[in-house]
Amino acid sequence: MRKSLVALVLVLWLAVSALLTAAQSNVRILVVNEAANVRITPAIGAEVLGSVPGGYVFEIVNARSADGQWVRVDFNGDEGWVNLTPTVVLQGDVNLLPVADPRTIPYGGFEAPRAGQSSQTSTLMAEVTNGVRIRSGPSQGYPTIGNMFAGTVVPIMGRTVSNNWVQVNYNGILGWSRSAFFRYLERPITDAPIDGVVADSPPIISETGNEYFDVLKLFLARLDLAQPSLDNIRGKWTDSALSGFAVCRDYPARPSDYIVPQPVLAQNYPQLFPIQQQFNEAMANLRQAIDLYIEICDFPGTNNPVGEGAASNALALVAVVDQGFANLRARLNELIPGDLEVGPDECLLLFRNTGEILKILPIGTIKRQFFAPNDRAVGFCFDGTAGLIIQVQVLTISGNVSPIVAVSQFDNPTNFLGVGQASTSTASGLTLLNPITLPADGRYLLLLYDQGSGAGAEPPQGEVAIVITAVVSGVTPLLVYDQATNTVSLSGGSAPGVLPTSTPFGTPPGFASSTLGGGQISCPSLAYTCNQFFTCQEAYACLAAGNLTLDPDGNGIPCNCAAGTP
Repeated sequence: MRKSLVALVLVLWLAVSALLTAAQSNVRILVVNEAANVRITPAIGAEVLGSVPGGYVFEIVNARSADGQWVRVDFNGDEGWVNLTPTVVLQGDVNLLPVADPRTIPYGGFEAPRAGQSSQTSTLMAEVTNGVRIRSGPSQGYPTIGNMFAGTVVPIMGRTVSNNWVQVNYNGILGWSRSAFFRYLERPITDAPIDGVVADSPPIISETGNEYFDVLKLFLARLDLAQPSLDNIRGKWTDSALSGFAVCRDYPARPSDYIVPQPVLAQNYPQLFPIQQQFNEAMANLRQAIDLYIEICDFPGTNNPVGEGAASNALALVAVVDQGFANLRARLNELIPGDLEVGPDECLLLFRNTGEILKILPIGTIKRQFFAPNDRAVGFCFDGTAGLIIQVQVLTISGNVSPIVAVSQFDNPTNFLGVGQASTSTASGLTLLNPITLPADGRYLLLLYDQGSGAGAEPPQGEVAIVITAVVSGVTPLLVYDQATNTVSLSGGSAPGVLPTSTPFGTPPGFASSTLGGGQISCPSLAYTCNQFFTCQEAYACLAAGNLTLDPDGNGIPCNCAAGTP
């Protein structure tokens, strides 16, 4: 199941458009029905905090649910959720709000969770006056992650704006409790910072299955493990229906439920939550069919008779389980990509429940790419190190392609580190992305597509060349196209008004040129340290590709290599 990259681009385009135009406005919503309920979680039937009349305006709307049907609001100083159906949006774009859900996401999100594990403390202390729960956020909708008894003294790490909730650290558990259940010692609650501190790690995180497709495959594997138990108990109940007696030996294993790890469930709630419910319901029914059989066998007597009604009801239950297994398998096989075999020069991008194989584009390697009406976008991945400064260049060789390029971290593709478009192109047809300092070691995503691919635009037709270059000493070589030889190469110099003209990468004396100069020696890995290279040529190639840690004194010689040495 290989999804089109164009579908991914359409989603990414929304985020890019927001970056290229204006920042998100504050969202305000108006209640247009007679009344609207404010609930503690984004779900029909959830506990109601209160109601507001028609005409009420929520001035603070700061998050949305994963399905886009609910928004989080401030309600008398507490966090509440309102369904969008009885409202209209007066201001802002709800779709640009961050996704949050107290049932699955800790307060602050998984990037900066305000609940979880923490070693931080505070001099602002308070005593618990009554038994109180610790939750993963300042609302009753967040799950309980701990409990404190009366008389417990804990540091207060933060508070909400309304002072209704405080953030505490209880024996390394960072979470939120109602402020009314504390007596504050020496200093007032207002001395605590609003929103508190960030946890070292979020709460309730499993060590396995922390990827969407991994969880889907795990569900499928668990079904396969439970299938023998289903087959076994079906056979036992069928034999009992025919013979009228139970054979009380070799009972099948009782399968267990599965709870999706919280971060994965939070990011893929609309898809995974129904599967989790169906899976656990099927397992519960299978356990019941097994337990009913064991119950008959445990009944006092010698022959363990089975009544016709009991056998009929049990077989009906088994049929329900069997149908549940079939439905789950069909759904899981539909969602799990079956043909995404990743090669050594490829990477697998997982985004919004879509898998796409992309080519790895090493830094300094020039790639020529054709655009056509049915081939409007391409993605690449590349590896970089923290602190490395890169610049992405796209050179239009032919046709009407008007490129946009975006760079983001691979595991967070809509959090763009930089975006460039044709309006920043030079007269030579070169589109330059402003230099980006990579924030961490790891893999990054580069997305290239035609900005004229929207409705009514002329379809793209043409060729571009793209390269990621390392910026060393403030300069970088530029892409140039030689029409006579139909070749693209990197030359010295830089774009007017972008970087000063210079030739930063020269061939070291006695060595073959690096990949940046078009030679044969390539950098094996930007993450290598000096003791991992086999030759100095490789060290020079990695220095040219941007690993400046190989040359701490900045003299252009990496790893204490001497000119001409291997």
